Amino acid sequence: LFYDILELNPSLLAQYDAVFLLDVVEHIRDDAAFLRAALQYLRPGGVIVVNVPASLLLFSQYDRVTGHFRRYTRRSLADLFRRCGVEPGGLNHWGLSMVPVLLTRKMLLTMVSPAETMRVGFAPPNRVVNLLFGILKRIETAMPVAMPFGTSLLAWGRREAAPNG
Repeated sequence: LFYDILELNPSLLAQYDAVFLLDVVEHIRDDAAFLRAALQYLRPGGVIVVNVPASLLLFSQYDRVTGHFRRYTRRSLADLFRRCGVEPGGLNHWGLSMVPVLLTRKMLLTMVSPAETMRVGFAPPNRVVNLLFGILKRIETAMPVAMPFGTSLLAWGRREAAPNG
């Protein structure tokens, strides 16, 4: 199905129990209008799950080239939820082990033209690096505590009965 959610097709509104916006919202200039539109597809009490890039410190040429308008902080994402009529349920950082990688990429990309950014900034790692990343991911996801910081934020909440305008 190829559909512009801003069309608000009446036959689709208030029909879903959950909406997932994974690595989408940062690409939208007016994130609040987009989130409000997405909420229209949820039944009252429905769940919305959002994943976005985190930390303004990590914003780089890579973000610009890939079409990111912003990165989020806990506060800015929670504020977006509140402004749009989402009762926050949880908000967690993840990707702590990748912070040094993204900081390194940010520095390296200052020496690369925007045209080369995707090739250099998203080059797949070799087998050894890929194995190391996998080990770090398993360690991080096995931790019994929430990450205090990370490269991404995963949040969920419930649609209020009447979303705020």
